[in-house]
Amino acid sequence: MNKVREVILKTIEEYNLIEKGHHVILGLSGGPDSVCLFDVLDGERKREGFTLSAVHVNHMLRPGAAERDQAYVENLCRERGVECASFVADCHALAVEKAMTDEEAGRALRYESYAKAAADLVAKGISRDKIRIAVAQNADDQVETVLFRLMRGSGTDGLAGMSFSRTDEYGNKIIRPLLTVRKKDIEEYCRENGLNPCIDHTNGETEYTRNRVRHLLIPFMAENFNENIGDAVFRLSLSAAEDRDYFRRAAEEFLKSHVVRGDEYSVVIEGDALRNVHQALRRRIMAAALARTGLRQDLAFSHYKALDDILESDSPSARSDLPHGFYMCRMYEDVMFASEKEGKQRKKTDFEPCACDYDKGAEAFGDGWENRVLTRERRPGDFIRIKGGGRKKIQNLLVDMKVPKALRDKVRVTACGSEVLAVVTDDKTVRYTACYKPDDSTKKVIYIEINTVI
Repeated sequence: MNKVREVILKTIEEYNLIEKGHHVILGLSGGPDSVCLFDVLDGERKREGFTLSAVHVNHMLRPGAAERDQAYVENLCRERGVECASFVADCHALAVEKAMTDEEAGRALRYESYAKAAADLVAKGISRDKIRIAVAQNADDQVETVLFRLMRGSGTDGLAGMSFSRTDEYGNKIIRPLLTVRKKDIEEYCRENGLNPCIDHTNGETEYTRNRVRHLLIPFMAENFNENIGDAVFRLSLSAAEDRDYFRRAAEEFLKSHVVRGDEYSVVIEGDALRNVHQALRRRIMAAALARTGLRQDLAFSHYKALDDILESDSPSARSDLPHGFYMCRMYEDVMFASEKEGKQRKKTDFEPCACDYDKGAEAFGDGWENRVLTRERRPGDFIRIKGGGRKKIQNLLVDMKVPKALRDKVRVTACGSEVLAVVTDDKTVRYTACYKPDDSTKKVIYIEINTVI
């Protein structure tokens, strides 16, 4: 068996990347890496019992050459009997529109195209958990990624580089079977097997940062410091990945025991428990909590430092804003990680209804009072009747209920004028008026029932 094929199949087995019954979507650019992986997967698909299709993205960045690459890929797939979906998109226009680099826009377009192909398979009845999207990054790409992140100020998790498998934002499993194979071995495999892949000559230019790492930095380090620098950095990535995976598992175990409540928009954690874990684990816990609410990237060291400050703050309602509309705030002793979408979505609830004596309400508010009852945001001067016949300002009630300052403006009330009949603080807490309760003389009641929180 060819050495490259052997290494790829060993990686697939070791990291459980492809199993019998899977459908593999391969990102096929037409370059040596993806063509090598295509050849190996095509040779194994019948023997190992998985199906294979390809996706090609024409970024419209190299007029003429891009079209030749697309034709090469489509012809290769046709010859092998593999279904191929080609997507054509103006990468540079997207980069300008989104204020991104061409590299970033290209990556976004590719993964969007893979997601569309996966969605088509799901629509045809293939279970999403049986779909694998294979991309062709190799060991040299891993080394470049680690060095690139190091220069940008990465934490230790970033030094792990790219994972052998991960779940993307669309819920698809991304796999990298080529990640242990060196570029020179891939090119040799293509020559030996007469594959004649396309060559993107812009890869030899140094306009892009990654290309400068590849063509300037790594050769300089190899010549002046360590001729095996690539192997050394790759080993570092494997070691960092082991540490990252250990801490991620530990963080998830912590959350299983110490989450007070949570949904897709917010996670509330016991503050004392979080303060008492080692800082190295604490930051992974924070990252895991934010990932549950949707923030999975663009967190820097400065953000985690700010979160530590909030955790140790004397203020029971301290808050720190994070990228993309996320934040962390104190809830007295506990802490909440949330998206600004939290509190703006309609959430089903199980609140018990409140019955009010209609005639008692009429004595307080006048005839037809039921038509003046509104559900609205709280206002200055709002109050609620409490046991004993007294009244309490809603502002003071929220303080007594330990509702964080950051959430008080989101509180909604059901009221007649300034008198509140029901106040909802979140999806688990509702407080009804203590007045107007039915008794033996009651002839007519009005029910106040909260079945959603907006």
